[in-house]
Amino acid sequence: MRPFTITASFQVVLGPLSSVSALERADDEELRCYLLQLVQALRFERSDKSRLSHFLVQRGEYDDILEENMMKMAAGVNGEEDGFKQLQSLVRQTELTAQLCSITRDVRNVRGNTEKKIEKLRQLLSGLLSELTYFDEPIRSPLAPGVLISGIVPSESSIFKSALHPLRLTFRTTNGGTSKIIFKKGDDIRQDQLVVQMVSLMDRLLKLENLDLLLTPYKVLATGQDEGMLEFIPSRSLAQILSEHRSIISYLQKFHPDDHGPFGITATCLETFIKSCAGYSVITYILGIGDSYQKFHNQDEKVGLVIMKLSASLGSMTLTSSRGSCLLSLHQIDFVTEANMSSAFVSTLVGYNERHLDNLLLRNDGGLFHVDFGFILGRDPKPFPPPMKLCKEMVEAMGGAESQYYTRFKSYCSEAYNILCNVPDIASDPEKGILKLLEKFRLDLDDEASIHFFQDLINERVKLILAFVNKPSYMLIVYSSMYV
Repeated sequence: MRPFTITASFQVVLGPLSSVSALERADDEELRCYLLQLVQALRFERSDKSRLSHFLVQRGEYDDILEENMMKMAAGVNGEEDGFKQLQSLVRQTELTAQLCSITRDVRNVRGNTEKKIEKLRQLLSGLLSELTYFDEPIRSPLAPGVLISGIVPSESSIFKSALHPLRLTFRTTNGGTSKIIFKKGDDIRQDQLVVQMVSLMDRLLKLENLDLLLTPYKVLATGQDEGMLEFIPSRSLAQILSEHRSIISYLQKFHPDDHGPFGITATCLETFIKSCAGYSVITYILGIGDSYQKFHNQDEKVGLVIMKLSASLGSMTLTSSRGSCLLSLHQIDFVTEANMSSAFVSTLVGYNERHLDNLLLRNDGGLFHVDFGFILGRDPKPFPPPMKLCKEMVEAMGGAESQYYTRFKSYCSEAYNILCNVPDIASDPEKGILKLLEKFRLDLDDEASIHFFQDLINERVKLILAFVNKPSYMLIVYSSMYV
C-alpha cells in the first residue's frame, strides 16, 4: 500500500503561517501551477496586508506572470507610477476583450457560410476597428504576460467552423514574431482552464521523475463566465486526419517520411506519438474526462441512441437481466445488425468513440493532445462511459495490440500512473469529486499491483474495440456481462 499522510476521512486545515511557509519553498514554475487558486484565496483573507498577499506581491516583483495577475497589489509595493502603468495595461487588456466580444457578435450575425464570416472579420479589422491592427502602445498578452503584442494581423486571422464561431487571431509581437490565440464567446471555459492546469501540474510531476511524455498543456484564460482565450496550437483533429488520410500513419508519413523507419515514418515521430498517447491516456483516466453525445449523421444512429437511453432508464428490463445475462438473443442482435443499426448502436453503447475525434488533436511532429473538457471527474452523459480513453485508430498507429510499440505504450502508461499515484498528500479532500479522483488512484495497491491494474485496463479496452471491429454482436454480449 502506498504511504500518504492525509486521508479522505482525516481533514487537515493548515494555518496561514504554515501554508505560506510551504509556498515559500516552491520555485516560480511550481508556484504558477497553483496561482489560480492562490489569487482566489485572497478574497477570503481578513486583511489586504495578510502574509499571503505580502508573499504573492513579493514574488510577483520578480516574475512577469505572477506580476500580471496581481497588478493592483503590486502598485502599493513598487510605487504609484509603476502601479498605475500596470493598472493601465490591465484596463487595455479588458478593453481588448470587450472589443473581441463585439466582433464575435457581429460575425455571427452575418448570413452565409464560414467564408463570408471570415471576410466580415477581416473587413472589421481593416476598417471600423483598424485601431486593433496597430496598438498605440504594446500591451501584455493576456495569455502570456511575458509577451508584448502590438496589433492583430487581419489577413492571418480567421474563424473556426462551429456553432459558436470562435475567432482565431494572429497578433504581432514586439520581437518581430507572432502569437496566435483562439477567442471564444458563449462557452464557459473555466473548467477547461482548471483541467489544463491539472495537466500542467501532472506534466511537471512526471518530468521531476525524468519521464517526459511530450504533453501539450496549452494556455487557457477564462476572461468571463462565458468567454475566454486559448493558445492556438497548429494541429489537425483526428476526425479530419482520418477523413482525408484514412489513417494516422498515412498523415504522419506526409511530414516525417523515412523508408527505413517504423511504418515509413521517423522513429522520433513515432516515439512522440506513443509517449503523448500514453500521457493523455493516464491523465484522462485519472481526471475522468468524458464527452457529450456525439452528433449523429443518420436516422439509424438516432434510433441506436434512443434504445441506449431506454436501456439506461429501465435497467434490466431492456437489455440485460439482473446480473448481465443478455436478454437480446444472438439472432435478434444479428437481425439488428442486418438492419444497419448495430454498429451505430453498439459503438454508442460502449463509447467506441469515447472522446469525439474532433477533440483529439495531432501535431505534425506526432504529438497527440486533448481539448474541450466539458465533463470531468467521472461526470459523463453517456450511460456506459469506458474508463480508458483509447480508440482503435491510436492502437493501429502503434502497429496493433501485438506490436512492440504498443508494449512500449503500456510501459509508459504504467510508469506514469505509478509516479502520479505516489504523490504525497493526494488524498486530502472528502468532497465527492475528489473521492472520484481517489478511486482512480487505487491507493490500496502497491506499485507492482498498480502496474497490473492499469495494464489490465488497457488490455480490456483494446479487447473491446477490437471485438467491435471483428464482431459487433459478440462485443455487445461481452460488454453487457462486464458492466451490468
